[in-house]
Amino acid sequence: MNIFLVRLLTLCILATFVTCDPHAVPHKKVYNRKTKLVENAAGTPRGECPNDQYTGSGMVTSPNFPSNYGNGDSCAYFLTAPLGYVIQVQFITFTTEACCDFLYIYDGPSPIISPLLVRLAGSNLAKTVYSSSTRWMSMQFTSDQTNNMQGFQANFSSIDTAIPCNRDVVIAMDAHSTLGTEANYRKQIDFVSNTLVANWTVGPTGIQVGPTLYAQDEATEYFLNDAKSVADLQTIINGFRKQSINGQTLDSMEVAFELVTSGVDVPTNGAEAGWRLGVQRVLVMFLSFPPNNDADLQAAKVYTDKIISQGTTIVLVGLNSNVNVTQMIPLSSGPNFVFGVSDVSQLNAAFATSISSALCQIATQSN
Repeated sequence: MNIFLVRLLTLCILATFVTCDPHAVPHKKVYNRKTKLVENAAGTPRGECPNDQYTGSGMVTSPNFPSNYGNGDSCAYFLTAPLGYVIQVQFITFTTEACCDFLYIYDGPSPIISPLLVRLAGSNLAKTVYSSSTRWMSMQFTSDQTNNMQGFQANFSSIDTAIPCNRDVVIAMDAHSTLGTEANYRKQIDFVSNTLVANWTVGPTGIQVGPTLYAQDEATEYFLNDAKSVADLQTIINGFRKQSINGQTLDSMEVAFELVTSGVDVPTNGAEAGWRLGVQRVLVMFLSFPPNNDADLQAAKVYTDKIISQGTTIVLVGLNSNVNVTQMIPLSSGPNFVFGVSDVSQLNAAFATSISSALCQIATQSN
């Protein structure tokens, strides 16, 4: 989706519909070159909209603030946080005509495609701080033809609202016999459930996690929005303990990565799988096997290159001495995104912290 075009369309729509007052005469306007204000048919100034594009942190205000806003105002505000952050808005001042002059706040890049967070009017705000669930927030201010007031002033900032960070993450766990024993397999599952994700802020406005279990020729996948809390997520992951690795021999690394990356292919799955627009995507893949040969490694790389090109970060975790961490770097988002242990008994809290830190990084290059 081209966000610039969506926002441009929004501005065109707002410029067309500047009033909801049935008694107004919106077709006759006069532009005053000296004051840079537009006058309606009755000669009342319309406020000049502030800048509509905002990034990082700063301040947004109503037209003409701290003076009163004008009649028939319709202004759009587009706020963007850096990748991996969300927008938080805190109001300092807010006074509008309660019946007729409104500020709409939307959870997304444009009022025409994003859900409404809140409509504000009057002077008594039940809540003065609002946060988006993605890196984008948009706002729309409208006024009618009477009773102008001071309007609003608000600070906005780019923040993290989740532990360890605001991400959409697929965690792919290995169910192949190369793990050695059923006990080793369950140690992997227990590590993910009880250590790695135990303190994460899981949910639609935090970190979303889609658990996946892949074996010989199939992958069991859950959507990112299936788990509404960390308890939901742990229940799903613990359900994988019933799987047996007996007879789950590895065909090739190519097949394994084909199975896992198919669930991370955003154009194929998209919103249905719970991927959020404007949130960094991450694949964390546990594996207990090496490639059959260099040709197998290169064949697997075709699949990883595809999802990296779509903006997904790949973190790889080797589970035993079969996995050469250095050999896995070309399949990941870089050297800082590959980890390994010589035995699953080494999976501990410190190792979980390293994985969490990696998935919160923004990969600057692909391999």
